[in-house]
Amino acid sequence: MSDAEKVEPSQSSAKAYGNGKAPLWYRSASVWFSVGSLVAALCSAVFTGFAVKEANRAANEAAAGNEINRRAQRAFVFINRAELTPFKEGETAWWAFSPIWENSGNTPPVDGHMYVNQLPELQALRPGFSKCQIGDSVQPLISVAPHGTTNVAALNMSGYALRLFKTGQRNKLYIWGWFTYRDTIVNEPHMTRFCWDVKRVIGNPDNTDNSVNLLHMLCDEGNCFDDDCKEDINGELKLPALPWCRMDERELPLTR
Repeated sequence: MSDAEKVEPSQSSAKAYGNGKAPLWYRSASVWFSVGSLVAALCSAVFTGFAVKEANRAANEAAAGNEINRRAQRAFVFINRAELTPFKEGETAWWAFSPIWENSGNTPPVDGHMYVNQLPELQALRPGFSKCQIGDSVQPLISVAPHGTTNVAALNMSGYALRLFKTGQRNKLYIWGWFTYRDTIVNEPHMTRFCWDVKRVIGNPDNTDNSVNLLHMLCDEGNCFDDDCKEDINGELKLPALPWCRMDERELPLTR
């Protein structure tokens, strides 16, 4: 091959690529401007998408926080303690048992009412007894102010029955009950249950001139709030086979 023939391709290439320099499109400002615009648009789209995602997340967290704060304002009723107030019918001493229900919430409960019962027994009762009612349980509506208490008498205990337990003629003394209500925030039903296993009577229950106190422990069942009061909690049975036991489902709607 001649020298002329060898040079020809190089000359053609030089013409095509601008005499040995970079391609013309590579050196074009308009091309680089378009590429830069495309990259900027992609970056802007990515940033916008991220910003929108973060804004949605923040909005959802704010809404969830507001809902939590709103629900935190609801009424929350629990039993603080109980008081025994003496009175007499003839020569018989009686003690009015008043559970002190306390509302730790920032709003009052609505449709609130309680049921309380007591039973001295020779032996421990069967599981599930803390859901039983003895007799009627309809109570007047009870209101508890925010961060307030109420001391409505729930039942009367005779000095005779307390003496039987104090002197060992009855081995067990149970006091149990519940407070059901709705809240004013989301209008949900709520319930607080309690069950006391009395261990000792302090004072003379036949003498209404002195005070009487009941030292107690919590039962193995019947101390709960709301969903924890479902019937499968603590292995409780729906209702034990006790002749005096009944349950009004209006009283314990959350245990069905």
